[in-house]
Amino acid sequence: MYVLNCNAGLEGLWKAKVIAPGRLLFKSLPKDISSFNQISRYITKFDFNNLEDIINKIKKINFRLVSPFLVRCNKQFRDDLSVLDIEKKVGEVLFNKGLKVDLTDPKTKVIVDIINDICIISLSIKENLCKRHYYIRRNNQGTNPCIAASLITLSGWKKNESILDPFSKDGTILIEAY
Repeated sequence: MYVLNCNAGLEGLWKAKVIAPGRLLFKSLPKDISSFNQISRYITKFDFNNLEDIINKIKKINFRLVSPFLVRCNKQFRDDLSVLDIEKKVGEVLFNKGLKVDLTDPKTKVIVDIINDICIISLSIKENLCKRHYYIRRNNQGTNPCIAASLITLSGWKKNESILDPFSKDGTILIEAY
């Protein structure tokens, strides 16, 4: 199973289970991933109250990953938790399970998503998918390519139809359409 990260509020565009705001669970990868920023292999999801809860749950997970590893945390809506503390504590748990750490060239990146009181653990497959080879930000008002792709999906536009974007600025919506 896969966790795909999209912009919160756009989850309804896909037939997938919403496991948290901006996080969708797919059994297999969709053909079009242009609206997503990150793809990860799903491990687990759980509710928590504090950092101790997270660490206790992590200790119970049987991680099957290739060493060396790196832990990255994405946190939303929780000011009581520190991203660095989460990364350090989760890294310690995995290190104590006999896995090696490499902060510069890891073979596996463990993702800890903290959204409100939900924690999602996954292994990164692809990141920064909103970065496009064509996209050179020329002004402050440019459209994020993932949002542009989502808008096209939302509009129901088909490739055999014409499309007009009178406010194109940098043309991102038109480029994403083709």
